Amino acid sequence: MRTLSRTATGVVAAALALVPGSAAAANGAVDDDEPNVRCGWTIIEDVYLTGDLNCPSGDGLVVDAAGVTVHLNGYTISGTRAGTDDAGAPLQVGIRVLAPDVVVRGGTLRGFDAGVLVDPAGDAEADPAPSVEVESAHLIDDGYGVAAVVAGSATVEHSTFREGGYAGAAIEGGAVALDRSSVEGAALLALNGGRVLLDRTLVRGGGSGSAITCSQAFVTVDRSVVSRYDVGANLFQCRGSDVRRSLFLGNTFHIQTERIPDEVVTVSCTAFIGGGPAPDLPHGDCEPPEE
Repeated sequence: MRTLSRTATGVVAAALALVPGSAAAANGAVDDDEPNVRCGWTIIEDVYLTGDLNCPSGDGLVVDAAGVTVHLNGYTISGTRAGTDDAGAPLQVGIRVLAPDVVVRGGTLRGFDAGVLVDPAGDAEADPAPSVEVESAHLIDDGYGVAAVVAGSATVEHSTFREGGYAGAAIEGGAVALDRSSVEGAALLALNGGRVLLDRTLVRGGGSGSAITCSQAFVTVDRSVVSRYDVGANLFQCRGSDVRRSLFLGNTFHIQTERIPDEVVTVSCTAFIGGGPAPDLPHGDCEPPEE
């Protein structure tokens, strides 16, 4: 199985910190829409973008210090979709997160193999593990919008995904949550111990493909809408999946499973309307409303 894990190379040589010319940006100053950072820079303190950043090759930014916030300030970091290496790892990443408690806020990541990648460089025992919160962002035409591998984790809130591959991908123990966001296209991918959560999110397809794909991993869908796919949730050999308080609308197949002994699928308080018939799965009662 291909994985997304890839050790960043060549980025530390680009810069170990914001250079003196970028100090004003770290303090929130704006300089006539000129970018105050350069492609491939390693960021170790808060940064406020002051212009769009176009990266024809390599990563956009690499965050390698805990608690850093990247304020995109409404600007765009764009790439060229270089593809993946032999191990399946994205070659070009918009923001590569190597540290815990990172925040990415308020702008666009476009045209990368992964818009945001949380990557502990293969260290499953990393403590604390790298993590990111993505807030009020637009991820457009990225192979993976936000991906987390091994011990990495990502939470995405109030963001939009379109024209790309999977909005969220959790691989080899990584975890990704999409909360109060919207997706056009494939939504979630969970493989080999990954954990994904879709919460209060609208996922709309163009009538083809799968919104959610899970294999040997874990998926939770809660208070969300999954609409207009060939398959709403492809849960073949999913080690654990919980679908609750959601709506599946106009999908050819709402949920597909393999019905093998290790496969665990629970469904409760969920409606299946239009498209194919409701899945032949045990359906639990609705929980009382939250106070």
